[in-house]
Amino acid sequence: MDCEKELEKDRILRNLYVNMIKEDSSEKISCELQKEVLSILKEHEGLWMTEKEELIKDMGLLIASAAEESGFIKGFQCAVCLFLECIRM
Repeated sequence: MDCEKELEKDRILRNLYVNMIKEDSSEKISCELQKEVLSILKEHEGLWMTEKEELIKDMGLLIASAAEESGFIKGFQCAVCLFLECIRM
């Protein structure tokens, strides 16, 4: 039962994140993070084949997007725990 509650909380937080991103911009990934990923790829462009450039760029952006979303959820959960801890004091 606790697992179902956790999954429901995660779903709610993911929806909150998606709605926040929609309001912020049309991109699923923040501009800052997108620039950072592209900079890293450009820095190492000699290490990968040119015909796969677009695929590698897209994969990097998808991974970064997933990491950003996960970080938001974990940060939000930590903030709520911290807030509840302060209320109990």
